[in-house]
Amino acid sequence: MQIEQSKNLFAQYLHVELNSEPLEFLQKVQDYRKQITDIFSAQQQDKPQQEVIQQLREKCQKMGSEIVDTFIKDQSPKEVNLSHGVKQKFFNIWNQIQKQIVEQDSTSLVPSELPDVQINPIHGLQRAYFHAFDNVYSVTYCLLKLDVFPRFIRSKIFTKFIKKNSSIVKSLQKQTDDKQILYTMEDYYAPTITEKDVRFIQYLNKDSNNWKLFKYFKKSRLEDCATCYINSGEIMAGNNVPSYLKKRPFVKIDMYLPFGLDQVLRAVFDEEIYAKVDPNWIGVDRVSFTKPDKSLGIDYASSILTEKFRIPLFAPRILHYNVTLVRDPDDPNIIYEVIRDAKMTQKPPKGYVKGHIVGCFAFQRIDDELTRFSNVVAFHLGGTFGKIAYTPMAKLMASDRCTNYRKKIIEALQEQETIGHPMPQHSFSLFECLELNEAMKI
Repeated sequence: MQIEQSKNLFAQYLHVELNSEPLEFLQKVQDYRKQITDIFSAQQQDKPQQEVIQQLREKCQKMGSEIVDTFIKDQSPKEVNLSHGVKQKFFNIWNQIQKQIVEQDSTSLVPSELPDVQINPIHGLQRAYFHAFDNVYSVTYCLLKLDVFPRFIRSKIFTKFIKKNSSIVKSLQKQTDDKQILYTMEDYYAPTITEKDVRFIQYLNKDSNNWKLFKYFKKSRLEDCATCYINSGEIMAGNNVPSYLKKRPFVKIDMYLPFGLDQVLRAVFDEEIYAKVDPNWIGVDRVSFTKPDKSLGIDYASSILTEKFRIPLFAPRILHYNVTLVRDPDDPNIIYEVIRDAKMTQKPPKGYVKGHIVGCFAFQRIDDELTRFSNVVAFHLGGTFGKIAYTPMAKLMASDRCTNYRKKIIEALQEQETIGHPMPQHSFSLFECLELNEAMKI
């Protein structure tokens, strides 16, 4: 978006989609911040401080109120899509700025992440107004980047544009098309999750032109949206990678949940909730737990789990896999549940067919009351389910999960609000993985 042509094209796309307000809001906040800097730089030094503060305050109030009245207030002309919690947090800060006596409380209006320095009243006023929109700006930017922009680069308007601008295509490919993750059979059947697995999961979660959008649930609120993608490219590559995964399409599901990251994590790993979400799911057993040990080359704590589920008209399936929770090394707001086949030495239980899986859950904190939940997976259900049957079935399952899975999670989270968010005991090993990996400073 640093290219002016593509930026204008994105604005056109938003206008066609009747969603131009977010981009306009971001531009207005950028202009507002520049104006704040300019008027404080041009302040008259020969006037009494109280008079200067009053004049500056009136100018800042007028500029900020225009943005609030246009984009943030309920029923405003160009209201941007913000959750109730985000709005409430903003108005608490905004009202505090209006009411507090700056001379007495200038530092209290400055966001806590800024350096702890002595600030005079004028500097305190400048920082308070300059950073007033930080939270609503970051939430709006994040949602545009994660939800709208991925659809834009797959739209007809962008496709026509890049056909005429090959240099932009090459630049885009450099940003989005990483090298393939090279796996060997030894890598894949390592006894625990490895650094390579984490890099692979990061790669899978990045958006690129390779992810083809096949289902988009467009709702009145962005928090209600859900999208499904498929990548039929050969993502897993290398010598002797299991054939059932090497050429297996990956499916990616993104959805937004109007709850905090901690609440979503607790709900998704609750066995009772999961049983309600997926009626074909029979249960899961923890087989083993391995702690990280650098001396043995074990980078991350891992559990081996065995999961069973039904398939109508077919024999039930069993999955045997390594799993762990890992925080993204590049973004502390993202937590991955990494899933990869574990070597199963014993035969599947009688009546079950062994399936195979690789992928992850990804939980990204957008705000205190908004979490992006992604599921990226490639699997082989074994038996008669070959490659030809996989793609349409994967699409069908993804579409169903986009609606029902999200609905059930939200219902469960709403129930948890009344019972104090208890930690699910059965999945403690997953949280133990995260705690151990955090302690190892990985």
